[in-house]
Amino acid sequence: MRWGAALDGYVTELQRRGRRPHTVQGYRGDLLWAARVVEATGGGVDEGAVQVLADALGELAPATRARRRSALRGFLDWAAGAGAGPPGLS
Repeated sequence: MRWGAALDGYVTELQRRGRRPHTVQGYRGDLLWAARVVEATGGGVDEGAVQVLADALGELAPATRARRRSALRGFLDWAAGAGAGPPGLS
């Protein structure tokens, strides 16, 4: 999975910020899910991948959707600022 190094960096940052272990574990799982979805669409974060992610979120419970959106938003913001984004992130 090509997001590996960026995910590891983000998880390390969450731990550094003092996030609770269960929160870090949940975010990591959510981001691994997102990475699998994005990889299945070609590996880049583009309009098609975002649409597939949005469609997949629609099948989940509201709290799970909110957590996954929060995890992905935080990761993408961190990656953009760190210059360590996943493939296709600009």
